[in-house]
Amino acid sequence: MKSISLIRTAFFVSITFIASPVFSYESGYVWDRSTDWSGGSTPGTTAGNPDDDSRGNPVWLAEYTTGGGGLSSDTPWYLKKKTLMVWDDEWWPNGAGSGRWAKEYLGDGVDNNINPPIGRYGMSHDLSPRKSAWEFVPVVSWVNPLTESAVIRIGGSFDLLWEGRNGSPNLDIEVVFVKFSSDGAREVLYSNVFQNPNQNVYNHPFPQVTENINASDFVVRPGDLISFSARAANAPLSSDDDKWILFRDDIKLTYIQAYVPAVPEPASWAMFCSALLLFSCARIFKSRSKI
Repeated sequence: MKSISLIRTAFFVSITFIASPVFSYESGYVWDRSTDWSGGSTPGTTAGNPDDDSRGNPVWLAEYTTGGGGLSSDTPWYLKKKTLMVWDDEWWPNGAGSGRWAKEYLGDGVDNNINPPIGRYGMSHDLSPRKSAWEFVPVVSWVNPLTESAVIRIGGSFDLLWEGRNGSPNLDIEVVFVKFSSDGAREVLYSNVFQNPNQNVYNHPFPQVTENINASDFVVRPGDLISFSARAANAPLSSDDDKWILFRDDIKLTYIQAYVPAVPEPASWAMFCSALLLFSCARIFKSRSKI
């Protein structure tokens, strides 16, 4: 798993530094996926994925993963191999602005509502047995475009909705934010499990939970990724009705400042130098005693 992470990270690091002409970010700069959104350019391809930020650097990845278990498992879904989504210019509902990143594109004029989709404002995990989509979970990632280590903050909020025909799905939703470092390490920044607050709602509005997120300031290095994903904890396979969960995000990543490692106080330096001097003298004395 570590090797997969390293290969994937190295691939996107190369994209970032080839496509990023200049380091051009200042303290307070905000990456906002919905604001940065430009979508794809050619249906059925990954062109435009990752999506650019306002400075023209490719930072927003739309992917899906398959396999793995829940948050408490040894192999949670977000650690499994991820695949880039392709552009569908008319995902459901059809019409202007209906373009989505999706698992697959079957061709022009065909019903291309292939799950899971990722749109400008959110992503969904489809639970419908007839679509065989349960095993595929969407993942959004931010690829760090900075050419130096920096302090980043995650803020904003997200909505979770339990939707479906003939009743909302009675299941939990698992949400995770995780940092993947370019050296293969990973760190869960946020995770939570949410219960349907109003089960078996048959009409709009469907049950919804809104969660504010404020991950403490943390350090990212060139090539690091921050991924977030939402997954239904179990599929209602006993129902033939279409059901799905929706993760609608307003996530913002803010560049706080360049990261500068702490410099030891003068007193600490003096203590370190004294210890080093004593160690050296002891070695010299020991060497001479053997002559």
